This record gives sequence, structure tokens and C-alpha cells, in this order.
Amino acid sequence: MRVLGVVGALASVACAKPALSRSAPPAEAIVEADARGLIRLREYTRLDREHQLGAQAIIADMRTRGEEPEGYFVRIRADADPDLQLFELYHFRGLMADRRDAVGNASGKDMLVTYSRRLRAVTVRLVWK
Repeated sequence: MRVLGVVGALASVACAKPALSRSAPPAEAIVEADARGLIRLREYTRLDREHQLGAQAIIADMRTRGEEPEGYFVRIRADADPDLQLFELYHFRGLMADRRDAVGNASGKDMLVTYSRRLRAVTVRLVWK
């Protein structure tokens, strides 16, 4: 009886879904982000040189707020104003299969961030609904 109990316990552990890290995106989210043309925020050096300072400022701003930029992906919006850069940030939880088709901000953490080249700072953070 004890052996069956141990085997049953091991089987339930092996079948359990792995817990998601608070910050590191799982492979499933990385594959989906690649399919959407998103870049991991922490890999900001893959962005155009002109957007790298903005991405660095966003990372620093997030850390001062106690947020974890490691869990975010980024897409650059076309700059309408020569001074402002627009960054679309997507949290990995919204890229997971169980939330992927949700309407609105599936992760609750996706946002649009504006960086001012003149001020060299994040000026606006809009969390999507």
C-alpha cells in the first residue's frame, strides 16, 4: 500500500502544470511573441539604435516601480512626433494559450509607454483595458 501511495504521489507531481515564474516567460510565450514579431524587452539591443535609449529608460522606470521588465516583450509604434517614441509592452501572461484569444488586456499588465528623446525619460504609461 505504501508503494502505491508513493507512486500515486509521484504521478500527480509529474502531471502537475509547472508553476509560472513571476518574471521569466515560458517557451510557449516566447514562441507566440516571435510569431507576432515581438522582441523581449531585456534584449533591447535588437531594437533599432535610435530606440535603445528609450528601452533602457523604460527598464529603469519599471524597476523603480518594483515591476519586473524581464517578463515583457516590446513592439515599436511608428513615431508621430520627432521627440516621442511609442513602445507597446506585452506581458508574457497575455501570450499564453489560455489567455491569447481574450479581448482586451489579457495579462492585465500590457501597456503603451511614451519616451521623450528631449527629456530622456518615460513621460506617459497607459495600461490597456
